[in-house]
Formats: sequence, C-alpha cells, structure tokens
Amino acid sequence: MQSIQSPRPSVMPLGIPVFLAVVLFAGCASPDRRQAVLPPTTPDAAPLQLERVVMLMRHGVRPPTTAQVTPEGYAREPWSTWDVPPGHLTAHGYQGMVLLGRWNRQAFSGRGLVPATGCPDAGSVRVRTNTIQRTRESGRGFIEGFAPDCGLSIEHADGERNDPLFDTIDLGLADHDPDAARTAIAARVGGDIDSAVPPLAEAFARLDTILGCCGPPVCSTSGLPAGCGFADLSHRWQDTARKRVKLSGPLTIGGTAAQTLLLEYVEGKPMDQVGWGRASAADIELLSQIHAVEFDLHARTPYVSHRAAAPILERVLATFNDASAPRLDILVAHDTNASNVGGALDLHWHVPGYAPDDAAVGGAIGFELLRDPAGERFVRVFYQAQGTRQLRELQPLDGDNPPYVHYMEQPLCALPADPTRCRYDDFSAAAQSRIVH
Repeated sequence: MQSIQSPRPSVMPLGIPVFLAVVLFAGCASPDRRQAVLPPTTPDAAPLQLERVVMLMRHGVRPPTTAQVTPEGYAREPWSTWDVPPGHLTAHGYQGMVLLGRWNRQAFSGRGLVPATGCPDAGSVRVRTNTIQRTRESGRGFIEGFAPDCGLSIEHADGERNDPLFDTIDLGLADHDPDAARTAIAARVGGDIDSAVPPLAEAFARLDTILGCCGPPVCSTSGLPAGCGFADLSHRWQDTARKRVKLSGPLTIGGTAAQTLLLEYVEGKPMDQVGWGRASAADIELLSQIHAVEFDLHARTPYVSHRAAAPILERVLATFNDASAPRLDILVAHDTNASNVGGALDLHWHVPGYAPDDAAVGGAIGFELLRDPAGERFVRVFYQAQGTRQLRELQPLDGDNPPYVHYMEQPLCALPADPTRCRYDDFSAAAQSRIVH
C-alpha cells in the first residue's frame, strides 16, 4: 500500500423495473435547482452527535476512458478532444473536487466532526483511492480543499492495478458465476434486455439526432436497413476475460455516448463543443436516463451488487466498530462502486441535471454514525453531489449555494418514525445480510 503526501496547494423498489422509474421521474430535478435536504425532525429524534462518517465518492471530471468513444458509424463526426489522456482527471475536475473538499470541511466542522480551522487531529481523516490516476488525483483535490497545508496522505494499492476493495469481482475474489449474473440481470427486465429500450424511446431518439446515428456500418452489420437508430438495435453479452459481465448494444454504447456528452458539459466546454453544438443542458439530463438504466442493470442487480459492494460495506462496519478508526474515512472510486452500494442497500437519489439514481461526477454516498444522549447509536445515509450546472461553472459551495445533499430512506432497517434513520445494530444486520463473498 502506497501513501502519497498531498502537496502544498499551488425511490423505487427493486421489484419495479427501474428503467420505468427513470422515465416516470425524468425532469423532476432541473440543473438550476439547489437542494440541501436535512434529516427529518421526528417526535422521538433526540439531538444526535455525529461520531464518524464513511464516504464513497466517484472521481471528478474525466474524458472518455478510450480514444474511440463509440464504434464506427454511431457518430457522424469526430468526438471533441481533451487536454489530458483518456480517463485522466482534468484540471477542471480537480478544481471541482477542491470545492467539494471545502464544502465538506464547513459542513462537518459545523457538526463537530473536525475542527473549523487548522489541521484535523492526526489519524482522524483517512483517504483511500483506487489505483487509477483519476481516483488518486480526485482524492488529492478533495484533500486540498478539505485540509490544505496539512500534509494528509492518500492511500492506494501499488501500481496501476485493480484494488480488492473496489474490484472484488474482476479480481476473482467473490463467489461470482457469470452465467448466474447474466440470468439475474435479464430477469430484471422479464428475461429480455431489449425490453428496456422502448421506455427510453425519447432519449434514444434525441441521441440519434445529436450523434447523427446510425451510419451504414452499424445498420448493415446489424442486418438493418440504412437509417436505423439506437432503438432498432439489439443487445448481446460481451465475451470478456473479466469476471464482471457486460452487455453490448444500445444501452451500453448509448450509455457511454450519453455519459461522454455529460462529461463535455460538466467540464465546462463551450456549448458549441458539447455534442457538436447540438446538445443542451436539458438534453444532457434526458440522456442520463440511458446511462442510469445501463448501470441499474449491470451494477445494481442484487446478484451483482451484493458481491461487488461487500468489501465496501465491510469497511463501513469495521470503521464504525473500531474506537480508534478515523472520524472521517474517504473512499474514492467509480460510478460502478456507487451503483453497487446503492443497489445492495436499496438506496435512491436524484441529483440536479441527472436521471434518478445516476451516479454523479464527484458524487458520494455518505454513511453517518450518530449517538443520542443515552448512548444509543444510529446510522443515516446521504447522497451528496454538485448539480451539473454547479460543476460546469465551478460554483463555490456554501450555505446559499449548497450541493445536493439528500438523506436517503433505508428500507432495510428504518425506524417507523424516520425512514432515513436505523439503529446501528439493525443497520449492521441489514448490511451483513447483503454481503456475499
């Protein structure tokens, strides 16, 4: 395990197809909306002292992870260029993480978790990132905003390889049967993955227009007449050496294209470079439905999520059970990890500018351990993220312009009077019931 010193600064139940939920709730949150949702006040809710927090964050803004965003024929023009290598955190993305770090310092110091000024106590803050550059640099940006000039270290596994905390399935460390995973994913949509496409017809039609899809290579190789679109295409399972199963087809390619357009937007590119000048902020939110459905199927499906989220859930429980553990434990990984945890615990969110449950760039699932005056412990879970416009404009975050902060219902263990709060023992039992090795 390497430790890098930070330099000085220069809700839908799973029984309801979530692709339908995305369509039903699309448009509920505009990119302009500022929302900070506090825990509800209930008659039995005595003052609760915040003791520990574990946050699982998605990295900040990056370009596409490969030079060829979509296969030939899906976009009639070359995709926009970026000033960093594929998949690397951008300077804009770094500054977005700095802003989140500053916000969290204000928010957590106001609740007594860390001091308002100066450096946190030694050992009270821990940052662990995945090995990939964008996660390491995102952690560094967060620390620059949270505790500048304090020399807090960033932990990550050696080299550019997968980390067991974040990639347990791909590393073959989970009891994961690819055939069983495919069956479980298909069962979420009645056994036919293609049935997920019709409810997304509006989003796919808009994506066709923005990309100029689809060219002759796509239609002819799919056995379709010229002028076909995303919604005409079918899915198939990819042959891959990785343990995690993946689809090929309109959800996967369309999800990648939709996410790339969103990344162009939140990077702050001029609008004539976002989707070749053909994509608006409203389009970005509409197309986020495709990415959300793709991740709902391949990352939130219980067979997958219970295995993929297991090390992270165990990390949360271990931190909460260890009196010597850091008061704030930051984990920086990917949208897949956030979707795994959300699926495992049946958590739901809706960030401004995104579709419901789409893991936001720089967004985080936060687990709070709290104690009441009688000594009883409770857990609340929040989702935090900048809205797409906030991130695009790198807006400073404060009480007048907070990020989206939403305390999520916890259907596995919630108290009757407060759906966002679980007794710690109930939360622990619920989390352990979703852990599969």
